Amino acid sequence: MLALSVAEGVFLIVAAAASFEGVRAFARYESDPLPRFVSAGTYLAAQKTKEGAVIYTTFVPWPSAPAGPLRLGCLTASGRKPVLSVKSLAWAELPSDASTAVLTRFGRALLPAAKAVLPERHGLRLALQPVQPPVQAVAGEPTSVLCHFDGVVDGLAHGWVYDKRQPGKAFEVEILHQGEVVARGIADRYRDDLERNGIGNGCHHFRLSLSHTLFDGQPHVLDVRVPALGAVALCPPVTCTLVNSQPAQLDAIPRAQTLALARKLERRGKFSQPGGDQALLAAFDQHGLHQETWLLDEARAGYLQLAEVLGDNALCHCKIAETWLLDYQLPEALEAYGAAAWLDPQMSWAHLGMGNVLRLQSQPAAALAAYRAALAVAPGLRQAEQRAAAVQADAACASARQLEQAGDKAGATALLRATVLRYPDHEGACDSLHALLRDSQPPGQFVDTAGSAASAQVERARNLLEAMLDEFEQRLTTAAGAP
Repeated sequence: MLALSVAEGVFLIVAAAASFEGVRAFARYESDPLPRFVSAGTYLAAQKTKEGAVIYTTFVPWPSAPAGPLRLGCLTASGRKPVLSVKSLAWAELPSDASTAVLTRFGRALLPAAKAVLPERHGLRLALQPVQPPVQAVAGEPTSVLCHFDGVVDGLAHGWVYDKRQPGKAFEVEILHQGEVVARGIADRYRDDLERNGIGNGCHHFRLSLSHTLFDGQPHVLDVRVPALGAVALCPPVTCTLVNSQPAQLDAIPRAQTLALARKLERRGKFSQPGGDQALLAAFDQHGLHQETWLLDEARAGYLQLAEVLGDNALCHCKIAETWLLDYQLPEALEAYGAAAWLDPQMSWAHLGMGNVLRLQSQPAAALAAYRAALAVAPGLRQAEQRAAAVQADAACASARQLEQAGDKAGATALLRATVLRYPDHEGACDSLHALLRDSQPPGQFVDTAGSAASAQVERARNLLEAMLDEFEQRLTTAAGAP
Protein backbone atom coordinates (compact mmCIF):
# COMPACT_ATOMS: atom_id res chain seq x y z
CA MET A 1 0.00 0.00 0.00
CA LEU A 2 1.14 3.55 -0.75
CA ALA A 3 -0.40 6.85 0.36
CA LEU A 4 1.41 9.84 -1.13
CA SER A 5 0.37 13.42 -0.26
CA VAL A 6 0.82 16.45 -2.50
CA ALA A 7 -0.62 19.94 -2.03
CA GLU A 8 -3.75 19.00 -4.01
CA GLY A 9 -4.63 15.69 -2.34
CA VAL A 10 -3.61 12.08 -1.73
CA PHE A 11 -2.66 9.31 -4.15
CA LEU A 12 -3.51 5.85 -2.86
CA ILE A 13 -2.36 2.50 -4.24
CA VAL A 14 -3.88 -0.47 -2.45
CA ALA A 15 -4.12 -4.19 -3.20
CA ALA A 16 -7.38 -6.07 -2.51
CA ALA A 17 -7.52 -9.86 -2.26
CA ALA A 18 -9.45 -11.78 -4.91
CA SER A 19 -12.11 -12.59 -2.31
CA PHE A 20 -12.77 -8.91 -1.59
CA GLU A 21 -15.72 -7.43 -3.46
CA GLY A 22 -15.12 -4.73 -6.03
CA VAL A 23 -14.55 -1.11 -4.98
CA ARG A 24 -16.55 1.61 -6.70
CA ALA A 25 -14.98 4.70 -5.11
CA PHE A 26 -12.59 6.01 -2.46
CA ALA A 27 -13.18 9.15 -0.38
CA ARG A 28 -11.86 11.19 2.51
CA TYR A 29 -13.36 10.12 5.84
CA GLU A 30 -14.32 12.54 8.61
CA SER A 31 -15.86 11.75 11.98
CA ASP A 32 -16.66 15.28 13.20
CA PRO A 33 -19.41 16.34 13.64
CA LEU A 34 -20.81 13.07 12.23
CA PRO A 35 -19.09 10.12 10.53
CA ARG A 36 -19.24 10.68 6.79
CA PHE A 37 -17.36 10.47 3.50
CA VAL A 38 -16.33 13.75 1.83
CA SER A 39 -14.21 14.67 -1.21
CA ALA A 40 -14.82 11.59 -3.32
CA GLY A 41 -11.88 10.50 -5.47
CA THR A 42 -11.54 12.10 -8.89
CA TYR A 43 -9.52 9.22 -10.36
CA LEU A 44 -9.86 5.44 -9.98
CA ALA A 45 -8.15 2.65 -11.89
CA ALA A 46 -8.17 -1.08 -11.18
CA GLN A 47 -5.72 -3.67 -12.47
CA LYS A 48 -6.10 -7.40 -11.87
CA THR A 49 -3.00 -9.47 -11.16
CA LYS A 50 -2.34 -13.06 -12.29
CA GLU A 51 -3.20 -14.27 -8.79
CA GLY A 52 -6.63 -12.61 -8.96
CA ALA A 53 -5.90 -9.70 -6.59
CA VAL A 54 -6.87 -6.22 -7.71
CA ILE A 55 -4.54 -3.20 -7.51
CA TYR A 56 -6.50 0.04 -7.09
CA THR A 57 -4.95 3.42 -7.84
CA THR A 58 -6.97 6.47 -6.80
CA PHE A 59 -6.60 10.17 -6.12
CA VAL A 60 -8.66 11.84 -3.39
CA PRO A 61 -8.74 15.67 -3.29
CA TRP A 62 -7.51 16.79 0.11
CA PRO A 63 -6.00 20.31 0.17
CA SER A 64 -2.84 20.45 2.28
CA ALA A 65 -3.19 16.81 3.32
CA PRO A 66 -0.76 16.25 6.19
CA ALA A 67 1.88 13.56 6.27
CA GLY A 68 1.21 10.81 8.77
CA PRO A 69 -1.94 8.90 9.75
CA LEU A 70 -4.98 9.52 7.54
CA ARG A 71 -8.39 7.86 7.27
CA LEU A 72 -9.91 7.06 3.89
CA GLY A 73 -13.16 5.32 3.13
CA CYS A 74 -14.19 3.20 0.20
CA LEU A 75 -17.56 2.31 -1.29
CA THR A 76 -17.87 -1.32 -2.34
CA ALA A 77 -20.07 -2.82 -5.05
CA SER A 78 -22.64 -3.91 -2.44
CA GLY A 79 -22.76 -0.47 -0.80
CA ARG A 80 -20.58 -1.23 2.22
CA LYS A 81 -18.34 1.60 3.45
CA PRO A 82 -15.20 0.24 5.15
CA VAL A 83 -12.66 2.74 6.47
CA LEU A 84 -8.91 2.43 5.82
CA SER A 85 -6.23 3.78 8.13
CA VAL A 86 -3.13 4.70 6.14
CA LYS A 87 0.15 6.47 6.79
CA SER A 88 0.74 9.11 4.17
CA LEU A 89 4.12 10.27 2.88
CA ALA A 90 4.58 13.91 1.84
CA TRP A 91 6.13 13.98 -1.63
CA ALA A 92 7.81 17.36 -1.07
CA GLU A 93 9.52 16.15 2.13
CA LEU A 94 10.89 12.85 0.86
CA PRO A 95 14.69 12.56 0.75
CA SER A 96 16.13 11.68 -2.64
CA ASP A 97 16.64 7.97 -1.90
CA ALA A 98 13.06 7.59 -0.63
CA SER A 99 11.54 9.47 -3.58
CA THR A 100 13.59 7.32 -5.96
CA ALA A 101 12.30 4.16 -4.26
CA VAL A 102 8.68 5.38 -4.56
CA LEU A 103 9.07 6.24 -8.24
CA THR A 104 10.79 2.96 -9.01
CA ARG A 105 8.21 0.76 -7.29
CA PHE A 106 4.99 2.66 -7.95
CA GLY A 107 5.83 4.95 -10.87
CA ARG A 108 4.02 2.90 -13.51
CA ALA A 109 0.74 3.07 -11.57
CA LEU A 110 1.16 6.68 -10.45
CA LEU A 111 1.95 8.18 -13.88
CA PRO A 112 -1.54 7.92 -15.45
CA ALA A 113 -3.15 9.14 -12.22
CA ALA A 114 -0.80 12.13 -12.02
CA LYS A 115 -1.46 12.98 -15.68
CA ALA A 116 -5.21 12.89 -15.02
CA VAL A 117 -5.34 15.14 -11.94
CA LEU A 118 -2.17 17.26 -11.65
CA PRO A 119 -1.07 20.32 -13.65
CA GLU A 120 1.32 19.63 -16.49
CA ARG A 121 4.32 21.18 -14.71
CA HIS A 122 3.63 19.71 -11.27
CA GLY A 123 6.84 18.41 -9.68
CA LEU A 124 5.52 14.86 -9.10
CA ARG A 125 4.18 14.59 -12.62
CA LEU A 126 7.46 15.77 -14.08
CA ALA A 127 9.42 13.32 -11.91
CA LEU A 128 7.23 10.43 -13.10
CA GLN A 129 7.65 11.23 -16.79
CA PRO A 130 10.74 10.40 -18.85
CA VAL A 131 13.39 13.09 -18.74
CA GLN A 132 12.33 16.11 -20.77
CA PRO A 133 14.57 17.20 -23.63
CA PRO A 134 16.98 19.79 -22.27
CA VAL A 135 17.05 23.33 -23.58
CA GLN A 136 20.32 24.87 -24.71
CA ALA A 137 20.32 28.55 -23.87
CA VAL A 138 22.31 29.73 -26.87
CA ALA A 139 20.31 28.80 -29.96
CA GLY A 140 22.28 27.54 -32.92
CA GLU A 141 25.54 27.13 -31.00
CA PRO A 142 26.77 23.70 -29.92
CA THR A 143 27.16 23.32 -26.18
CA SER A 144 27.86 20.49 -23.79
CA VAL A 145 25.58 21.96 -21.11
CA LEU A 146 22.10 20.51 -20.59
CA CYS A 147 19.61 22.20 -18.28
CA HIS A 148 15.93 21.84 -17.40
CA PHE A 149 13.82 23.87 -14.94
CA ASP A 150 11.03 21.43 -14.03
CA GLY A 151 8.98 23.95 -12.05
CA VAL A 152 7.97 24.83 -8.48
CA VAL A 153 6.00 22.46 -6.26
CA ASP A 154 5.26 22.89 -2.56
CA GLY A 155 7.48 25.97 -2.45
CA LEU A 156 10.56 24.20 -3.84
CA ALA A 157 12.23 24.85 -7.21
CA HIS A 158 13.04 21.63 -9.10
CA GLY A 159 15.24 20.94 -12.10
CA TRP A 160 18.61 19.62 -13.21
CA VAL A 161 21.89 20.76 -14.77
CA TYR A 162 24.54 18.62 -16.49
CA ASP A 163 27.72 19.30 -18.44
CA LYS A 164 28.88 16.52 -20.74
CA ARG A 165 32.46 17.75 -20.45
CA GLN A 166 32.30 17.43 -16.66
CA PRO A 167 29.94 14.47 -16.15
CA GLY A 168 30.78 14.03 -12.47
CA LYS A 169 30.48 17.69 -11.46
CA ALA A 170 27.54 18.98 -9.43
CA PHE A 171 27.03 22.69 -10.12
CA GLU A 172 25.84 25.49 -7.89
CA VAL A 173 22.45 26.75 -9.10
CA GLU A 174 20.72 30.08 -8.48
CA ILE A 175 17.05 30.91 -8.98
CA LEU A 176 16.49 34.53 -9.99
CA HIS A 177 13.48 36.80 -9.65
CA GLN A 178 13.82 40.14 -11.41
CA GLY A 179 17.59 39.72 -11.28
CA GLU A 180 17.72 39.01 -7.52
CA VAL A 181 18.77 35.59 -6.22
CA VAL A 182 15.83 33.99 -4.38
CA ALA A 183 17.28 30.47 -4.01
CA ARG A 184 20.75 28.96 -4.14
CA GLY A 185 22.05 25.44 -3.78
CA ILE A 186 23.88 22.52 -5.36
CA ALA A 187 22.39 20.33 -8.10
CA ASP A 188 23.64 17.08 -6.57
CA ARG A 189 20.49 15.11 -5.73
CA TYR A 190 20.06 11.69 -7.30
CA ARG A 191 17.23 10.86 -9.72
CA ASP A 192 17.16 7.42 -11.27
CA ASP A 193 15.37 8.70 -14.39
CA LEU A 194 18.31 11.02 -15.06
CA GLU A 195 20.78 8.16 -14.85
CA ARG A 196 18.57 5.91 -17.00
CA ASN A 197 18.55 8.56 -19.71
CA GLY A 198 22.28 9.12 -19.76
CA ILE A 199 22.43 12.27 -17.63
CA GLY A 200 25.71 11.41 -15.92
CA ASN A 201 25.42 9.42 -12.70
CA GLY A 202 21.96 10.85 -12.01
CA CYS A 203 23.22 13.18 -9.26
CA HIS A 204 22.37 16.43 -11.04
CA HIS A 205 18.92 17.30 -9.66
CA PHE A 206 18.30 20.45 -7.61
CA ARG A 207 15.47 21.05 -5.14
CA LEU A 208 15.80 24.50 -3.60
CA SER A 209 13.84 26.41 -0.96
CA LEU A 210 12.61 29.77 -2.24
CA SER A 211 12.72 33.12 -0.47
CA HIS A 212 9.67 33.80 1.71
CA THR A 213 9.30 37.14 -0.11
CA LEU A 214 7.76 35.21 -3.04
CA PHE A 215 4.98 33.74 -0.90
CA ASP A 216 2.54 36.59 -1.46
CA GLY A 217 -0.17 35.05 -3.66
CA GLN A 218 1.12 36.88 -6.75
CA PRO A 219 2.57 35.37 -9.95
CA HIS A 220 6.37 35.50 -10.23
CA VAL A 221 8.62 34.68 -13.19
CA LEU A 222 11.73 32.74 -12.14
CA ASP A 223 14.95 32.00 -14.04
CA VAL A 224 17.82 29.58 -13.51
CA ARG A 225 21.46 30.67 -13.46
CA VAL A 226 24.54 28.51 -13.08
CA PRO A 227 27.33 30.92 -12.01
CA ALA A 228 30.15 28.59 -13.04
CA LEU A 229 28.79 28.32 -16.58
CA GLY A 230 27.49 31.84 -17.13
CA ALA A 231 24.51 32.28 -19.47
CA VAL A 232 25.16 29.03 -21.33
CA ALA A 233 23.08 26.92 -18.96
CA LEU A 234 20.09 29.23 -18.49
CA CYS A 235 16.75 27.43 -18.80
CA PRO A 236 13.45 28.91 -20.00
CA PRO A 237 11.70 30.81 -17.17
CA VAL A 238 8.94 29.32 -15.04
CA THR A 239 5.98 31.27 -13.64
CA CYS A 240 4.68 30.32 -10.20
CA THR A 241 2.14 31.66 -7.72
CA LEU A 242 2.77 30.76 -4.09
CA VAL A 243 0.18 30.88 -1.31
CA ASN A 244 0.46 34.00 0.84
CA SER A 245 2.34 32.83 3.93
CA GLN A 246 4.82 35.60 4.66
CA PRO A 247 5.81 36.05 8.33
CA ALA A 248 3.28 38.56 9.64
CA GLN A 249 5.30 39.51 12.73
CA LEU A 250 8.29 40.83 10.79
CA ASP A 251 9.08 44.02 8.89
CA ALA A 252 12.48 43.12 7.48
CA ILE A 253 14.79 45.62 5.85
CA PRO A 254 14.52 44.75 2.14
CA ARG A 255 17.68 43.21 0.75
CA ALA A 256 18.25 46.08 -1.70
CA GLN A 257 18.01 48.61 1.14
CA THR A 258 20.26 46.44 3.31
CA LEU A 259 22.93 46.63 0.62
CA ALA A 260 22.47 50.41 0.33
CA LEU A 261 22.96 50.77 4.09
CA ALA A 262 25.95 48.42 3.96
CA ARG A 263 27.68 50.73 1.47
CA LYS A 264 27.54 53.49 4.06
CA LEU A 265 29.32 51.46 6.71
CA GLU A 266 32.93 52.31 7.42
CA ARG A 267 35.19 49.84 5.58
CA ARG A 268 37.35 47.95 8.00
CA GLY A 269 39.44 44.80 8.06
CA LYS A 270 39.50 42.78 4.86
CA PHE A 271 36.82 45.00 3.30
CA SER A 272 39.27 47.89 3.22
CA GLN A 273 41.28 46.10 0.52
CA PRO A 274 40.69 46.33 -3.25
CA GLY A 275 37.41 44.66 -4.09
CA GLY A 276 36.33 44.85 -0.46
CA ASP A 277 33.12 46.68 -1.29
CA GLN A 278 31.95 43.84 -3.48
CA ALA A 279 32.91 41.27 -0.86
CA LEU A 280 30.95 43.19 1.76
CA LEU A 281 27.84 43.40 -0.41
CA ALA A 282 28.12 39.74 -1.40
CA ALA A 283 28.31 38.72 2.26
CA PHE A 284 25.22 40.73 3.23
CA ASP A 285 23.37 39.38 0.20
CA GLN A 286 24.25 35.77 1.02
CA HIS A 287 23.17 36.09 4.66
CA GLY A 288 19.97 37.85 3.56
CA LEU A 289 19.15 34.90 1.32
CA HIS A 290 19.82 32.50 4.20
CA GLN A 291 17.39 34.51 6.32
CA GLU A 292 14.68 34.54 3.62
CA THR A 293 14.95 30.76 3.11
CA TRP A 294 14.72 30.08 6.87
CA LEU A 295 18.38 29.15 7.38
CA LEU A 296 18.27 31.37 10.42
CA ASP A 297 21.26 30.00 12.34
CA GLU A 298 23.49 30.45 9.28
CA ALA A 299 22.17 33.97 8.70
CA ARG A 300 22.66 34.98 12.32
CA ALA A 301 26.21 33.59 12.40
CA GLY A 302 27.00 35.50 9.21
CA TYR A 303 25.71 38.81 10.56
CA LEU A 304 27.69 38.29 13.78
CA GLN A 305 30.84 37.71 11.75
CA LEU A 306 30.21 40.89 9.76
CA ALA A 307 29.75 42.82 13.01
CA GLU A 308 33.11 41.54 14.24
CA VAL A 309 34.84 42.63 11.02
CA LEU A 310 33.10 45.99 10.64
CA GLY A 311 32.77 46.85 14.30
CA ASP A 312 29.55 47.31 16.25
CA ASN A 313 26.90 48.80 13.96
CA ALA A 314 23.14 49.24 13.89
CA LEU A 315 22.60 47.43 10.59
CA CYS A 316 24.07 44.12 11.75
CA HIS A 317 22.15 44.31 15.03
CA CYS A 318 18.90 44.91 13.10
CA LYS A 319 19.53 41.93 10.84
CA ILE A 320 20.40 39.73 13.82
CA ALA A 321 17.17 40.86 15.50
CA GLU A 322 15.20 39.86 12.40
CA THR A 323 16.52 36.30 12.62
CA TRP A 324 15.54 36.12 16.29
CA LEU A 325 12.07 37.46 15.51
CA LEU A 326 11.59 34.90 12.73
CA ASP A 327 12.59 32.27 15.30
CA TYR A 328 10.03 33.86 17.67
CA GLN A 329 12.73 34.43 20.29
CA LEU A 330 11.27 37.70 21.49
CA PRO A 331 13.66 38.70 24.34
CA GLU A 332 16.69 38.16 22.07
CA ALA A 333 15.03 40.09 19.24
CA LEU A 334 14.17 43.02 21.53
CA GLU A 335 17.72 43.15 22.90
CA ALA A 336 19.23 43.21 19.40
CA TYR A 337 16.80 45.88 18.14
CA GLY A 338 17.51 47.93 21.28
CA ALA A 339 21.26 47.72 20.62
CA ALA A 340 20.68 48.94 17.06
CA ALA A 341 18.59 51.89 18.25
CA TRP A 342 21.21 52.81 20.85
CA LEU A 343 24.01 52.70 18.27
CA ASP A 344 22.03 54.73 15.74
CA PRO A 345 18.89 56.50 17.03
CA GLN A 346 18.12 57.48 13.42
CA MET A 347 17.73 53.82 12.37
CA SER A 348 13.94 53.73 11.82
CA TRP A 349 13.97 49.96 11.24
CA ALA A 350 15.28 49.42 14.77
CA HIS A 351 12.38 51.35 16.33
CA LEU A 352 9.91 49.59 14.01
CA GLY A 353 11.29 46.17 15.01
CA MET A 354 11.10 47.05 18.71
CA GLY A 355 7.46 47.98 18.22
CA ASN A 356 6.71 44.64 16.59
CA VAL A 357 8.34 42.70 19.42
CA LEU A 358 6.62 44.76 22.11
CA ARG A 359 3.25 44.24 20.43
CA LEU A 360 3.83 40.48 20.44
CA GLN A 361 4.72 40.76 24.13
CA SER A 362 1.31 42.41 24.78
CA GLN A 363 2.77 45.83 25.56
CA PRO A 364 0.66 48.04 23.26
CA ALA A 365 1.61 51.38 24.85
CA ALA A 366 5.33 50.68 24.53
CA ALA A 367 4.83 49.34 21.00
CA LEU A 368 2.97 52.49 19.95
CA ALA A 369 5.77 54.64 21.37
CA ALA A 370 8.31 52.67 19.34
CA TYR A 371 6.27 53.06 16.14
CA ARG A 372 6.02 56.80 16.75
CA ALA A 373 9.79 56.93 17.26
CA ALA A 374 10.21 55.22 13.88
CA LEU A 375 7.92 57.78 12.25
CA ALA A 376 9.75 60.63 13.94
CA VAL A 377 13.00 59.72 12.16
CA ALA A 378 11.33 58.44 8.96
CA PRO A 379 8.04 60.30 8.38
CA GLY A 380 5.74 58.38 6.08
CA LEU A 381 7.32 54.95 6.76
CA ARG A 382 4.40 52.82 5.59
CA GLN A 383 5.06 49.83 7.80
CA ALA A 384 5.26 51.98 10.94
CA GLU A 385 2.03 53.80 10.06
CA GLN A 386 0.19 50.52 9.52
CA ARG A 387 1.53 48.93 12.69
CA ALA A 388 0.70 52.01 14.78
CA ALA A 389 -2.84 51.99 13.45
CA ALA A 390 -3.17 48.29 14.31
CA VAL A 391 -1.97 48.90 17.88
CA GLN A 392 -4.45 51.74 18.34
CA ALA A 393 -7.23 49.50 17.04
CA ASP A 394 -6.07 46.75 19.42
CA ALA A 395 -6.31 49.18 22.32
CA ALA A 396 -9.81 50.23 21.27
CA CYS A 397 -10.91 46.59 21.12
CA ALA A 398 -9.52 46.00 24.62
CA SER A 399 -11.40 49.06 25.93
CA ALA A 400 -14.58 47.83 24.26
CA ARG A 401 -14.22 44.45 25.99
CA GLN A 402 -13.88 46.21 29.34
CA LEU A 403 -17.02 48.25 28.66
CA GLU A 404 -18.94 45.13 27.68
CA GLN A 405 -17.78 43.27 30.79
CA ALA A 406 -18.94 46.26 32.86
CA GLY A 407 -22.40 45.98 31.29
CA ASP A 408 -22.08 48.99 28.99
CA LYS A 409 -22.83 47.30 25.68
CA ALA A 410 -24.00 50.53 24.10
CA GLY A 411 -20.68 52.19 24.92
CA ALA A 412 -18.75 49.17 23.63
CA THR A 413 -20.76 49.20 20.39
CA ALA A 414 -20.19 52.91 19.86
CA LEU A 415 -16.44 52.56 20.44
CA LEU A 416 -16.16 49.60 18.06
CA ARG A 417 -18.21 51.37 15.38
CA ALA A 418 -15.84 54.33 15.51
CA THR A 419 -12.83 51.98 15.46
CA VAL A 420 -14.03 50.02 12.41
CA LEU A 421 -14.81 53.27 10.61
CA ARG A 422 -11.26 54.48 11.22
CA TYR A 423 -9.51 51.10 10.75
CA PRO A 424 -11.73 49.10 8.36
CA ASP A 425 -9.02 46.49 7.71
CA HIS A 426 -8.61 45.53 11.36
CA GLU A 427 -10.12 42.04 11.52
CA GLY A 428 -10.22 41.97 15.31
CA ALA A 429 -12.33 45.13 15.52
CA CYS A 430 -14.67 43.90 12.77
CA ASP A 431 -15.12 40.52 14.43
CA SER A 432 -15.72 42.06 17.86
CA LEU A 433 -18.33 44.48 16.49
CA HIS A 434 -20.10 41.73 14.58
CA ALA A 435 -20.22 39.49 17.65
CA LEU A 436 -21.54 42.32 19.82
CA LEU A 437 -24.24 43.25 17.29
CA ARG A 438 -25.27 39.63 16.89
CA ASP A 439 -25.58 39.11 20.64
CA SER A 440 -27.55 42.35 20.99
CA GLN A 441 -30.23 41.42 18.45
CA PRO A 442 -33.62 40.26 19.75
CA PRO A 443 -34.21 36.49 19.86
CA GLY A 444 -35.31 35.18 16.49
CA GLN A 445 -34.05 38.19 14.54
CA PHE A 446 -30.58 36.80 14.03
CA VAL A 447 -30.41 33.71 11.84
CA ASP A 448 -27.68 31.30 12.88
CA THR A 449 -25.62 30.58 9.78
CA ALA A 450 -22.89 28.54 11.42
CA GLY A 451 -23.56 25.68 9.03
CA SER A 452 -22.65 27.77 6.01
CA ALA A 453 -19.39 29.70 5.91
CA ALA A 454 -20.57 31.75 2.93
CA SER A 455 -23.83 32.70 4.65
CA ALA A 456 -21.96 33.59 7.82
CA GLN A 457 -19.71 35.95 5.86
CA VAL A 458 -22.75 37.57 4.24
CA GLU A 459 -24.38 38.07 7.64
CA ARG A 460 -21.14 39.52 9.03
CA ALA A 461 -20.82 41.96 6.10
CA ARG A 462 -24.47 43.04 6.46
CA ASN A 463 -24.09 43.70 10.19
CA LEU A 464 -20.91 45.73 9.67
CA LEU A 465 -22.44 47.73 6.81
CA GLU A 466 -25.49 48.61 8.89
CA ALA A 467 -23.26 49.61 11.79
CA MET A 468 -21.21 51.92 9.53
CA LEU A 469 -24.37 53.49 8.14
CA ASP A 470 -25.61 54.10 11.68
CA GLU A 471 -22.26 55.68 12.57
CA PHE A 472 -22.36 57.95 9.51
CA GLU A 473 -25.94 58.98 10.25
CA GLN A 474 -25.12 59.76 13.85
CA ARG A 475 -22.11 61.87 12.83
CA LEU A 476 -24.12 63.76 10.20
CA THR A 477 -26.84 64.47 12.76
CA THR A 478 -24.26 65.70 15.25
CA ALA A 479 -22.59 67.89 12.63
CA ALA A 480 -25.95 69.36 11.51
CA GLY A 481 -26.83 70.28 15.07
CA ALA A 482 -23.52 71.93 15.75
CA PRO A 483 -23.57 75.76 15.92
